[in-house]
This record gives sequence, C-alpha cells and structure tokens, in this order.
Amino acid sequence: MDSLLGKSFYIKTYGCQMNVYDSEKVAAMLQNEGMVQTEEHQTADVIILNTCHIRDRARHKVYTELGFLKKNKEKRLKDGKCCVIAVGGCVAQAEGGEIFKNAPFVDVVFGTQTYHQLPAMLDQAVQYSYKKSWQRNVLTNRKKEQVINIDFTSENKMDYMPMFRSIDGSEFLAIQEGCNKFCTYCVVPYTRGMEVSRPADLVLKEARAMADAGIKSITLLGQNVNAYRGLAPGAAGPGEETWNFSRLLYAVAEIPGVERIFYTSSHPLNVDLDLMKAHAEIPALIPFVHLPIQSGSNDVLRKMNRKHTAEEYIDIIEKFREYTPHIAFASDFIVGFPGETEKNFEETLALVEKVRFAQAFSFKYSRRPGTAAYNMVDQIDEAVKVERLRILQDLLQQHQIHFNKQSIGQVVPVAFQKHGKFQNQVIGKSKYMQSVVVSNINPAEFLHSIRLIKIKGATLSSLEGVVEQSAQLQSA
Repeated sequence: MDSLLGKSFYIKTYGCQMNVYDSEKVAAMLQNEGMVQTEEHQTADVIILNTCHIRDRARHKVYTELGFLKKNKEKRLKDGKCCVIAVGGCVAQAEGGEIFKNAPFVDVVFGTQTYHQLPAMLDQAVQYSYKKSWQRNVLTNRKKEQVINIDFTSENKMDYMPMFRSIDGSEFLAIQEGCNKFCTYCVVPYTRGMEVSRPADLVLKEARAMADAGIKSITLLGQNVNAYRGLAPGAAGPGEETWNFSRLLYAVAEIPGVERIFYTSSHPLNVDLDLMKAHAEIPALIPFVHLPIQSGSNDVLRKMNRKHTAEEYIDIIEKFREYTPHIAFASDFIVGFPGETEKNFEETLALVEKVRFAQAFSFKYSRRPGTAAYNMVDQIDEAVKVERLRILQDLLQQHQIHFNKQSIGQVVPVAFQKHGKFQNQVIGKSKYMQSVVVSNINPAEFLHSIRLIKIKGATLSSLEGVVEQSAQLQSA
C-alpha cells in the first residue's frame, strides 16, 4: 500500500478501556504499513476517531469533534495536503451510513469488528483525497467515494491484528469481547456483538510478549471478562476443550515477569467459586474487583434484565471477602431508570452503605435507540435523575475518600504506567487501582516498574506518595 507509506495519522479515543486497547492495536497496524503516528491532528494526513456509544452524551461529543475537524480538513485540502477522516468504534457500528449524512466530509466509517481491514479502507480513501477538489471533498455528496464496513464477520479481528508492541504505559490485553446478557439499557450486544473469547494460546502469547517488553502489570479486558471460555492450548476448534476465566488467570500468573494482574469488567452471573479461590491463591491477582450491579432494587434489576438480585450480589461480595478478607470492590450504577421509585432509589443507597465500595462509576439513565428500555413507560424526569445522581455520588465519594485515607502512612506497592502532568512526575496504580502520584524523581527509572511507595496524602481521586528509600524493585 504505497499510498499510505509515509503518511501521518492521529487517533482520538473515546470511552472504555477496550477502545484504548483497540486504538493501540490500530496504531501498531498502521505503523506496520509505514505510517507515522502524530499527537497533533492539525498535521495529520489521516484522523481517526475511535468512538463510544454507551451514552447519548458520548455520541454528541463525536459530532462536536467532527465539526471542528471539518474546518481543519478544509484548510489542509486548500493547501493541497491530504486529510482523510475516519470514524470507527461503537458510534460507527450503531449509526453506519448515517454518519455520512450528518457529516458528509467523513471519508471512512468502520465498525468494531473491522479494525483489521482499516489499512485497505484508508488506502482507498487517501487516493480519493488527492483526486477530488477540496470543495467536493468537504461539502458535496460523495457517496461513491466514501468507504464503509460495519460487518460482523466470521473472522475474529483480534486474530488478525498485531501482537503487543511496547507503548509507554500500555498494560491492556483483550481476552473477550461482546455480550450475551441483553440488559435492557445497553447497546453493547448491538455494537460489539455476542460474547467471543480468544483462544488461550493467543492470550498467553501476547501476555508473554508484554512481559518480555518489561510490562509487569497486565489488565485483562472484556465486556464480560469473567465469561471467558477460550479454546485450551492445542485445541483445534469448536467442541474441543476450553478454559474458563480462572484457569486462564492461573496460566497468566505463571508467566515470568508478570507481577500484577487486574481484570475488568466482570458480571455477577459469571462469578464462580473458582474465581473466588483464584483471588486467594494467586499472589499476582490484586485484591480488587470491578463488579457492576447498576441498582440495589430488585424491581429495577428485573426491568434491566440483570438476571440476579441485590441479595445474590451481596452474597457474592461476602463470599469473596471470606476467601480474601482485604479485598475491595468497585461498581457501576444507573439512576433514574424507567419506573425507578423513591423506594427503589433508597434500596440502592442501602446497598451502597452495606458494601462500601472503594470506587464506583455512576450515571443518569440515558435512552439508547434500539434497546428495550428506550420505549419503556414511566421515563423519569430529568430533574429527578439529576438530584438522585447527586445524592448517590455524595455517598459513594464519602466511602471512596474514607477508603483512600486509610492508605496514609502505609508503604504500598505501586505499578507505574505513565508520566504525570509535571516534569519529573509519574503516575501509577496501587493494588486497589488507586492513582498514586510521585514527584521529584526520574521517570525513566520508574515506568513499567513496581516500587514500594509511602503514602503521604489522599484525595478523592488519587494518593500522593514518596519513594520508600530502603525499598528495591518490588513485586505486587
């Protein structure tokens, strides 16, 4: 693909960690084609937006960004330079050709399962970019010139995309994608497809490559990561032996150099005794679980099609704590789901008080076209949703800052991943996935290492620490 050779590209990523992982794969793939990544969209020949569709606000952010990019494209084309705009990810999967109608200057739309075909799509678009005048390229109907592929193919895109390439701060490893749960508020089954697990040998191969590159902390990713059912090493195909999630965890932990393992996001329906035992038996598996519940009301959970009760969720939490007493939990909450009463909301607050989450993500219910909840009666007034979210977040934040302050004075292992905002500053994660900021050090000595850090201060969002001078490089 000579037309891509030497071209520059820029990627902006929205949404979840799976999108971050996909963007890293795309970057590696385009670099293999001879393209050069840039951090400035103004100088890029190709601009890629990897989008999120989980909430309406995320969708609007994409179209707002496209409005700014249109002006950038006009200027570059007037100057005789290439400017191809590609929209991928969940918005692209959900809206397809509607993106061209709303933003006719977009050149490429690619879905969540066609990332591996992106170089061919971009190659076609780059050639068109030079053949047409800037006025036609930006302002007019360009249906014959625009490229779209949002198919759900029989191919597993992860089998065709590059293996891990050492990128500063990278630690993500996708093992599973898609969802079969069909929660009534969620678009994931429609934008990511049904649950698909990577074969265990491919997961382990990528994990070994990460460890060989010096990555000590690995985050296993999936829409329902603990629903993992991948072919066992050596298995030939469907009907052969498979591994469950806990079996994979033990195998990843055996890889030399892997000192810390985290996974996200898990589902209560896929938690089993094997996973609880794994937390007690695998030293590298951190004592922190992201386990979304969404609501503490059984009435609301039933309407959400969550297929578990609040009591069953609490029982899972308590059993985890029996095996690993120092374990902590994060969760997700939605307030203002259709039909949610004040009593239902109070039940959510009661569950939060009982569990006391170390972290949590909470949102107002957002209607998503195509989901079962979109046309439900008893939609909640926006003002009520805003007030309930405020009350819930106040409570969650009280618990989170209390949890963080318990770390003050402790010496904790921190896995460092990226540079901080200021010079000579690095940011890492504690074994409870708290952000830990350390200043006045040489970042080169800390990135991709796990160090013992003494915690001096705590806020809602992070911990402040200093190097424990007597400590050498440590494992988690």
